[in-house]
Amino acid sequence: AVVPRGSAGEGGEAERDAGYDASKREPLFARAAGACAWELAALSRHVHPSVAAMARTLLAGAPISYSGDPIVDLSLAPFLDKWLHKAPRLQRE
Repeated sequence: AVVPRGSAGEGGEAERDAGYDASKREPLFARAAGACAWELAALSRHVHPSVAAMARTLLAGAPISYSGDPIVDLSLAPFLDKWLHKAPRLQRE
């Protein structure tokens, strides 16, 4: 769901002009489109493996080839779905 301008969760001009906000749970609200390239260094260590891999790819100067919609595919719900349905690792003794 998109939060309309001026409603809860959407600050004023200062918040919209700020850089990437890693505290947002949904990429749609993290202002990634306006982020500076130097922020890719921090994103290359992101907890989400796909986000980290894409940041490392961009830092290497290569284009990202991705056929899906990253706003949908890399949001919290799909990440947790993958994590919950992942087969458990066998314990070594």
